[in-house]
Amino acid sequence: MKEKDIIQQIGTISHEIRNPLSGIIDLCRLLASTDLNEEQANYVQTMQDSAETLLLILNDYVDTAKIESSAMRLNEEAFLPSDMIQEVAATMSPLAKSKNLSFITEISGDEHLTLNGDKTKLKQVLFNLTANAVKFTDTGTITLSAEILPSKKKDYYMLKCLVKDTGIGFSAKEKKLLFKKFSQLKNSRGGSGLGLAVSQKIIELMGGEIKAASTPNLGSEFSFCLTLSGAEKAELSQVEKESIEPLNILLAEDNQVSRKVTALLLAKSGHTVTTAANGKEAISLAEEKDFDLILMDMNMPEIDGISAARSIRKLSDRTKALVPIFAMSGNTMDTDKKTCTKAGMNGFLSKPLDKKEFIKLWNKTKKKHGLTAKP
Repeated sequence: MKEKDIIQQIGTISHEIRNPLSGIIDLCRLLASTDLNEEQANYVQTMQDSAETLLLILNDYVDTAKIESSAMRLNEEAFLPSDMIQEVAATMSPLAKSKNLSFITEISGDEHLTLNGDKTKLKQVLFNLTANAVKFTDTGTITLSAEILPSKKKDYYMLKCLVKDTGIGFSAKEKKLLFKKFSQLKNSRGGSGLGLAVSQKIIELMGGEIKAASTPNLGSEFSFCLTLSGAEKAELSQVEKESIEPLNILLAEDNQVSRKVTALLLAKSGHTVTTAANGKEAISLAEEKDFDLILMDMNMPEIDGISAARSIRKLSDRTKALVPIFAMSGNTMDTDKKTCTKAGMNGFLSKPLDKKEFIKLWNKTKKKHGLTAKP
């Protein structure tokens, strides 16, 4: 099978799995925002933790395929390391809490310094390392830390990240197996056996290396150090803004569950949402009504999201033709993102919809094009 066909097949499988998985995760978020008693809240949190663990495994499988086909690419963006650590902690600390473990975050150096790097991939690495720490720790503490230090290279900085636990640890012999695909240690507690292998490849692609140290029965440490360029603070302060004005949004999504749940989540955030079940409906609605933003699924019947975006860009009413369009898809391949850009879309959001990533992309697009929400 040709590399192009492999990449396309991976994207299709990812999309088909992410749709129902996104529905589960988003429904858990909706349930968690309702009035639940403690027992019900624990059940919902357990469901969400399980679904997000499954999503992490899916990401690892997709990235393994990308690595083997040399299709993995880094997407550089400006980010705050302190924000990245807190976002990982927000997802992982409930897992630790469910095992009665303490979860500590530590940030040292200039925590307001912004860096350029692939934040999404870095978060995936930290998710993997932290998930392993929680899995192999029964009592004690999980520590997630980041340190930002000046580099000898002008305008560059060193980002040191560490995940430390008080778990069962591993022996010197087992250490040799840690970063091998599908390998399982003697005291394995399940898992795909891909997380560490993928994480190591990602960090190597960024010019670093993951180091591991352990004392059996006392705990483990996983760390890496990267040299990243600094970013302008003024530019990032707008991009990282965590508030968003109410928007009039057109959501084009063929999957009924994803369409319903995403619309509910957006509505709960104060947005007005109109839905379309395919690209043909999306084009018609975009021509008839004024929207602040269109969220467009890539794979839809009758007319797909890419073709729909191209058609909208050709509308005679130039105001409607230039409405911001974000691709929203289970496809996470770099080729898909490039296809969206060529079709005239303004950005790409992976399923399930991440609220912070959505807000960041909107604020970035708004600043770039001088947009204001329509009354």
